[in-house]
Amino acid sequence: MSAPRAARNRWNAPGVLILSRLAAVALGFVSAPLVARALGPDGRGVLAAVLAAAFILPIVLGLGLPVEVRRKASVGIIGPELRAARDLLWMAFVPSTAAGIAIAVALLHNQDQSLLVTAAVCIALAPASLWWMIDTGVLIGRGSYGSVAILQVLPPLFTLFVVTVLFAVGQLTVGSALIASTSGQIANSVVSTLLVRVGFRGKRRARFEMLRTSLKYWGNAVADAVTNRLDQVIALPILGAYQAGLYSVAVTIGGLPAAVGQSLGGTFFRSIATTEGEARRHEVALAIRVSLLAGVLAAGLIALLAPWGVPFVFGAEFTDSTLPTLLYLIGSALGVGGYVASLALAAIGFGWRMTLAQMIGLAVGLVGLLSLGPFLGADGAAIASTVGFAAAAIGMVLGLKVRLVDLIPRLADGRTLVARLRHGV
Repeated sequence: MSAPRAARNRWNAPGVLILSRLAAVALGFVSAPLVARALGPDGRGVLAAVLAAAFILPIVLGLGLPVEVRRKASVGIIGPELRAARDLLWMAFVPSTAAGIAIAVALLHNQDQSLLVTAAVCIALAPASLWWMIDTGVLIGRGSYGSVAILQVLPPLFTLFVVTVLFAVGQLTVGSALIASTSGQIANSVVSTLLVRVGFRGKRRARFEMLRTSLKYWGNAVADAVTNRLDQVIALPILGAYQAGLYSVAVTIGGLPAAVGQSLGGTFFRSIATTEGEARRHEVALAIRVSLLAGVLAAGLIALLAPWGVPFVFGAEFTDSTLPTLLYLIGSALGVGGYVASLALAAIGFGWRMTLAQMIGLAVGLVGLLSLGPFLGADGAAIASTVGFAAAAIGMVLGLKVRLVDLIPRLADGRTLVARLRHGV
């Protein structure tokens, strides 16, 4: 094998995804302390709520298109699918504008009007995020992991640059932080368009037919998004800005193991989608065992560092985020397994089972937040999230109908984990 070809193969190895995810997380951690120290717990809580809403809205407007496009790309069908999806994206700006105004007014009615307007505009630009999400589905589907890595790293890198400049000149506020984040999403969409070169002209899949197929994945995508972010939106009115700020830091740190799940999910998705019968059953069971192992290892390592890491990184004002972080990490470990299991359901075509499991987890988590949040603050919110993660993961496994004996850990699972992250096999 020639040196250039070997280099290209290494660049497109699935292991690049976990490196890029870790790089993205690291970049986020460089900017997060700057934001936390500039805004304090109250400002951090407000910012987290708006950013969470801006994260959820593209998923809601996506109608399951990213998953459907990924499925088609994994078997070599790209152009007609992507053109139809992009046509639908332009139409999404109308509902996103209305939603941006409504969400900003609901969350920030007692804040400065300029911040309210800024938040409304940033949330309304949700289709820009959805654009690169769909392009990412194409790249994962065809195994272009190096390009996916670029799209994973660019937003936090762009945001870090802007935040650092603002912090240096003393202009880092909730509003300017929102603008920095939104600008990163727009820049990523431009880059994703260059990476996925599909011309505007050409054959298109019938849009109605595409939506009819993609909608079965929509519920799960929405449930997955709101399971991971809705708590931060409603934490603001339920917990108050201060406790919401503490909880947002717990989510930031406790969500780190998700990087491993997203990397593993990409490798197992293709193998599960392209196998049948006994081979598929074996691959599904392997995916669950390996992902749970990865989640436990990642969450355990972070838990060991959290007691001194939280105040050191975010400042003494956020010391009370330590316990919520540890509580959240328990659910985060299970969430890695649940995420990979949800992709397995998507690869097989069991979209409604995936959706049902996510909805159960969401309902359990929300009931817990509403019950525990007002009394226990950030601690209660973290407990609620962990219980919700557990309920969703159990639902996913049941939906896959995996035999219990197939979930017993093997000594070889550790080697498989390393191999999957490095080479994808």
